Amino acid sequence: MPLRESHNAATGMIYAAVYVMFGVTVGFSLFLVWQLYDAAQKSAESEAATVEELHQLAGGFPEPERGRVQDLAVSYARVVV
Repeated sequence: MPLRESHNAATGMIYAAVYVMFGVTVGFSLFLVWQLYDAAQKSAESEAATVEELHQLAGGFPEPERGRVQDLAVSYARVVV
């Protein structure tokens, strides 16, 4: 019986180390995913602001080009952003 108890203690310590490593790995993975999500969100917001600026700048063009550029900007925003 004492031999079994010593093995149980060693096995418990091994499992504890494995659980800690698993927890650290999951936490680090979540951190990386959150950073990638945040970067993608900022990129999409920046792109949307650029398309909006392009739409507003096209307001200074003469009529045939203005309508075409604004329509293309709206179309791009709907498809991509």
